[in-house]
Amino acid sequence: DVSVGSIFDKRATAEILAASPLYADIARHSKKDLKCRDCRFCNYCLPCYGAILAEHGEFTRPNAATCNMAEATYEVLREKRLL
Repeated sequence: DVSVGSIFDKRATAEILAASPLYADIARHSKKDLKCRDCRFCNYCLPCYGAILAEHGEFTRPNAATCNMAEATYEVLREKRLL
Protein backbone atom coordinates (compact mmCIF):
# COMPACT_ATOMS: atom_id res chain seq x y z
CA ASP A 1 0.00 0.00 0.00
CA VAL A 2 1.10 3.53 -0.78
CA SER A 3 -0.35 6.27 1.39
CA VAL A 4 0.59 9.92 1.84
CA GLY A 5 -2.33 10.95 4.02
CA SER A 6 -5.96 10.40 4.91
CA ILE A 7 -9.06 11.47 3.00
CA PHE A 8 -10.55 12.35 6.39
CA ASP A 9 -7.79 14.85 7.19
CA LYS A 10 -9.28 18.37 7.18
CA ARG A 11 -6.07 20.00 5.92
CA ALA A 12 -5.66 21.04 2.29
CA THR A 13 -4.17 18.42 -0.01
CA ALA A 14 -1.07 20.56 -0.61
CA GLU A 15 -0.49 20.80 3.15
CA ILE A 16 -0.86 17.02 3.59
CA LEU A 17 1.57 16.35 0.74
CA ALA A 18 4.06 18.92 2.03
CA ALA A 19 4.16 17.09 5.38
CA SER A 20 4.55 13.63 3.84
CA PRO A 21 8.06 12.11 3.80
CA LEU A 22 6.84 9.56 1.23
CA TYR A 23 5.58 12.29 -1.13
CA ALA A 24 8.88 14.16 -0.73
CA ASP A 25 10.73 10.98 -1.68
CA ILE A 26 8.47 10.45 -4.73
CA ALA A 27 8.84 14.10 -5.80
CA ARG A 28 12.66 13.81 -5.83
CA HIS A 29 12.57 11.27 -8.66
CA SER A 30 12.42 11.72 -12.41
CA LYS A 31 12.89 9.67 -15.58
CA LYS A 32 16.67 10.00 -15.24
CA ASP A 33 16.46 7.75 -12.16
CA LEU A 34 14.84 4.90 -14.06
CA LYS A 35 17.03 2.04 -15.28
CA CYS A 36 15.14 2.14 -18.58
CA ARG A 37 15.96 5.76 -19.44
CA ASP A 38 17.61 4.58 -22.67
CA CYS A 39 14.53 2.61 -23.80
CA ARG A 40 13.37 3.36 -27.34
CA PHE A 41 9.95 4.33 -25.94
CA CYS A 42 11.31 6.73 -23.30
CA ASN A 43 10.03 9.82 -25.14
CA TYR A 44 6.49 8.41 -24.91
CA CYS A 45 6.71 7.42 -21.25
CA LEU A 46 4.87 9.21 -18.47
CA PRO A 47 5.90 7.28 -15.37
CA CYS A 48 3.77 7.27 -12.23
CA TYR A 49 6.22 7.06 -9.34
CA GLY A 50 3.48 6.01 -6.93
CA ALA A 51 2.66 3.03 -9.17
CA ILE A 52 6.36 2.23 -9.54
CA LEU A 53 6.77 2.28 -5.76
CA ALA A 54 3.68 0.13 -5.27
CA GLU A 55 4.85 -2.45 -7.84
CA HIS A 56 8.55 -2.63 -6.95
CA GLY A 57 9.05 -0.98 -3.55
CA GLU A 58 11.64 1.40 -5.03
CA PHE A 59 11.94 3.98 -7.82
CA THR A 60 14.47 2.71 -10.36
CA ARG A 61 12.44 0.09 -12.25
CA PRO A 62 9.42 1.10 -14.32
CA ASN A 63 6.06 -0.51 -13.73
CA ALA A 64 4.62 -2.75 -16.43
CA ALA A 65 1.56 -0.59 -17.14
CA THR A 66 3.72 2.44 -17.88
CA CYS A 67 5.93 0.45 -20.26
CA ASN A 68 2.91 -0.99 -22.06
CA MET A 69 1.34 2.46 -22.43
CA ALA A 70 4.56 4.01 -23.75
CA GLU A 71 4.95 1.29 -26.36
CA ALA A 72 1.27 1.52 -27.35
CA THR A 73 1.55 5.32 -27.71
CA TYR A 74 4.60 4.91 -29.95
CA GLU A 75 2.83 2.30 -32.11
CA VAL A 76 -0.31 4.44 -32.56
CA LEU A 77 1.75 7.49 -33.52
CA ARG A 78 3.80 5.41 -35.94
CA GLU A 79 0.71 3.84 -37.53
CA LYS A 80 -0.85 7.28 -37.98
CA ARG A 81 2.42 8.47 -39.49
CA LEU A 82 2.81 11.16 -36.85
CA LEU A 83 6.41 10.24 -36.12
